[in-house]
Amino acid sequence: RGLAYAVYAQADCYDDVGALGAYIGADAEHALEAVELLRREIEDAAEALSAEEAARARAVLTSTLLMGLENPAGRIEMAAGQIFTFGAALSPAEMRGRLNAVTIDDARRCAERALSGPASLAIVGEGDLASIAKAVGAPVSRG
Repeated sequence: RGLAYAVYAQADCYDDVGALGAYIGADAEHALEAVELLRREIEDAAEALSAEEAARARAVLTSTLLMGLENPAGRIEMAAGQIFTFGAALSPAEMRGRLNAVTIDDARRCAERALSGPASLAIVGEGDLASIAKAVGAPVSRG
């Protein structure tokens, strides 16, 4: 849609808690629409994730994880995270198995939890803080 010059998302998983984060690099005039679109995409995942979308996401995540094993720094970072989360480093086959075990209902449940949890927001530069905060469900405070 041409609303942003950069977009990425990340999920941080820990033993008993996790966080879903997203970054949108956009001009102030497009920031609110971009944030609202991102929120709708997460809501759609919670409500109507299709088998095709889940398969595509699984393939992208699998390839990203496996490509991360191509360099020593990526391998050690991944192993450290797995040791802290699972108590042991996982083999590539174990990683694929765990990814393939995730169901659409699992993904929907996680999307619902991400939408119901507390939200935080940071804006660097100009933007309609109150409107954007409302779009993500974050409180407004100026620092």
